[in-house]
Amino acid sequence: MLKNVKIWLFYFRMSLTFACLIFVCLTPVEAQDFRAEIDSVKAGKKYEEQVILLTDFSENIRRSNPAKARAFSMEAVEISQVTGNDALLGRSLKCLANVNYVTANYDTAIILYRQASKILVQCGDSSRFAECLNAVGTINSIKGKFEESLMDLEKGLKIKTSLNDQKYISIILTNIGNCFNYQGDFAKALGYYKKALDANKIINNLQGSVSLFINIGSIYQSQVLTDEALINYQRAVTLADSIDDLWSKAIALRNMGSVYTETGNIAEALHCLSESLEIREEIDDKKGLATTLTIIGQVYESQGNFIRANEIFIQSLKINYELNNQREIAITLTNIGHNLVMQNDFEKAMEYYNQSLQIASETGLLPEISENLRQMALSFAALHQIDSSEVYLNQYIRLQDSLNIDAGELLALKDSIGSNAAAASENNAGNLSKTLFAGQAVLMVFITGLTVFVFVLLAIILVLSRKLRKRNRR
Repeated sequence: MLKNVKIWLFYFRMSLTFACLIFVCLTPVEAQDFRAEIDSVKAGKKYEEQVILLTDFSENIRRSNPAKARAFSMEAVEISQVTGNDALLGRSLKCLANVNYVTANYDTAIILYRQASKILVQCGDSSRFAECLNAVGTINSIKGKFEESLMDLEKGLKIKTSLNDQKYISIILTNIGNCFNYQGDFAKALGYYKKALDANKIINNLQGSVSLFINIGSIYQSQVLTDEALINYQRAVTLADSIDDLWSKAIALRNMGSVYTETGNIAEALHCLSESLEIREEIDDKKGLATTLTIIGQVYESQGNFIRANEIFIQSLKINYELNNQREIAITLTNIGHNLVMQNDFEKAMEYYNQSLQIASETGLLPEISENLRQMALSFAALHQIDSSEVYLNQYIRLQDSLNIDAGELLALKDSIGSNAAAASENNAGNLSKTLFAGQAVLMVFITGLTVFVFVLLAIILVLSRKLRKRNRR
């Protein structure tokens, strides 16, 4: 019996070695570039200590220098395999998976997380197993697999709660909030962000604060509270700089660029987006590169350069299809549709809106569904199909109503954000009360004024459409 177990373990390790060799072949290897540093870390250390130091170093730099982090984690995997230490192998595979996650190599990352999970469970390392569940759940939420995502995230949260790991409790709560945020359930997302803030304040986790500022900023942005969105994004940038987190800084800058684009501040938008794009390229963040390109395309569109905007949208769309990022695919298709509308090609635009609407509906992306309904209502109006326009307009109004958060809930978030910012040594609090009071007034009249607003837009488009058609006849 013991002999059979040893044979099975031998073949299991051999299969893992073979699998990792495949990953090595499929991903860029810069180990030689960092050989001197790796050897310096290993010098005079026992194998176990070498692996621990290599993986710890990789974890600390994966958001700022993923190439070096990959080299260090791969060295740790190799040492663990040679020594036959399963506990170290599980740790190393998870570390390598984390690097692939940051660089958006999601399929490779999931395979590595699954392999690491099997070993970690066998070794009784429930803490790192929960972290693998969190990572896989996060990737699935990006891909629009929300049910699978929540199952893994909630299972990981249960384990971390039993271990009283406040740092990871905050992280997982944030990721669960993101899952609901992507689906447009902003109120539920906000509830999880509040819980994450409470958990984070216990330990003052700076990395967790960066993520929370970004995500809470996105909630404010969704509610058209642009000042508060910018305040939280700037908090994230400042804090990310202090801990050398280029990955999160690029996200916050991209979001700031999005706000400035929406408000017509093109100079500031391009400044933030250019810096974000530069960081994305530096750290090989394909997902971030695609989302940043989409907003840059919007900037070109706002300047009337429709051809260049479309080229950038197509470039972003290609990357998102490679990553199977359903949410960003839907968003980019909508942007291409809008670009065609600006060129008076309404019928072709409708094809893109329909594609986006189908993806958003299948995935449960309510904000993207809402935006497509709005754009389709306007396009049908421009095509003089008023009945169809009214159908989509009514659907849009009903859905948009469900996506708005009561101003009281946003006001209740103020104290949590402020105290979290203070714990992270943030002093640029801003005038939240005035903004929220204005936001509350806006939300109170939003639904009443929405119908009038949209119908005015319909009328404008109808007039413009007639003028363009007359011009074309000439």
